[in-house]
Amino acid sequence: MKSTSWALVILFLCGTTIYGQTPQKNPEKVYKFIGQEYEPFNWTDSGLLKGGMVDVVKRACLKMKVTCEFELYPMLRVIKMLEDGSTEGVLSLIPNPDREAFATLSAPVIYSNMSYFAVKGTFKEVKKLEDLKGSTVGAVATSTAEKIALIHKDQLNDLKVEGESGLPIVLNKLTAGRYGPKGLAMSNEDVFKNLLKKNKSENVEPIFVAKSEGFSVAFSKKSVDQGFITRFNSEISRMKKSGELKKLLKPFGLIPAQ
Repeated sequence: MKSTSWALVILFLCGTTIYGQTPQKNPEKVYKFIGQEYEPFNWTDSGLLKGGMVDVVKRACLKMKVTCEFELYPMLRVIKMLEDGSTEGVLSLIPNPDREAFATLSAPVIYSNMSYFAVKGTFKEVKKLEDLKGSTVGAVATSTAEKIALIHKDQLNDLKVEGESGLPIVLNKLTAGRYGPKGLAMSNEDVFKNLLKKNKSENVEPIFVAKSEGFSVAFSKKSVDQGFITRFNSEISRMKKSGELKKLLKPFGLIPAQ
């Protein structure tokens, strides 16, 4: 009887080893935020991730006491990861009906314009969209900028739109006169101005604001619950009221959403 009792005690004590299931604490969840190269919102410089949106989300994570990681990928991969839930959030997106089925946007964080650019002297004065008739517009293919330009093409009839693989190509073609005598570029204004500064293209200027947008963080519906989004929005709201959001964005020349 004694031998049986001792056998049961030994089996109990060693049970976790026998079944290999020693109780452990669940590892801390890491929230992954990704985006595209989109300076000054989010970009890499000598291997370091920088940007106004990056700094804001980092601060929100700190205040929420959650661990966050950041990576940048090509836009097509970014959207796929958002859709399949392999990332929690995507930086610097604007409302898009095509993504509503798999993503929820945070409260707007950054306010920025989508604008038309031209070589100085190309247009005397542009006060309305109709003043752009007969123009050829370069924009990054599948981007929000191209979608806006295509809508304007339908409205103006004689506006032409050329999709390009990258914004530097758009700039090069614009300055080289490849879009003709009434050539235009359509882009986010802050991003294109930053590109102009890098390339020292002082002869290109914004001539018409097509649309004003609020840039947000898009959360995947497969990997983030509404409770987390609500907490995130609360932190953004507090940063707006305290002036901290404005302070974080100022070094990047970005304007906080109201």
